[in-house]
Amino acid sequence: MTYEQLVPDLMQAVHRIGQHTGGRAHVGEIMARLGLTVSSAVEIRMPTTEDDRLYMNLARYCEEMHYIEKEADRYVWVRITDTGKQYVESGSRRL
Repeated sequence: MTYEQLVPDLMQAVHRIGQHTGGRAHVGEIMARLGLTVSSAVEIRMPTTEDDRLYMNLARYCEEMHYIEKEADRYVWVRITDTGKQYVESGSRRL
């Protein structure tokens, strides 16, 4: 599976979590919603598993697409952007 195929799920997770937290989402909640094992969520600064690396790469990709902004080092906390909201609300079509 490519990042592009996983982005809609990540963005839906960030959007839904953010609706209850002022737009912010924590890595542990995001990974859980994606069905990823949260092995080192507290120490995501040093990703040790494939799931950790997958999350980091997906988050980096979404930041490059301007869908999210990181609020803490290594995407521990992220915030959905207006572009990210538009992406989710458009049915997850690339903008």
